[in-house]
Amino acid sequence: MEYYGFIFNKADTQLLQMINNSLDKLIDNGTVDAILKYYCDNGYRTDSPSYYGQEPTL
Repeated sequence: MEYYGFIFNKADTQLLQMINNSLDKLIDNGTVDAILKYYCDNGYRTDSPSYYGQEPTL
């Protein structure tokens, strides 16, 4: 399993909000489900990391 993330300046709260809004839209409009269905139906796994939804720390 590979994990991906976004890296940007912690002080850039506007960018954080834009990314979160975009991800929310992709979830709400079914795009994320369509991507998961495509890859799951083709043998890929979709295990979620246990930290999903938690605030990142460095």
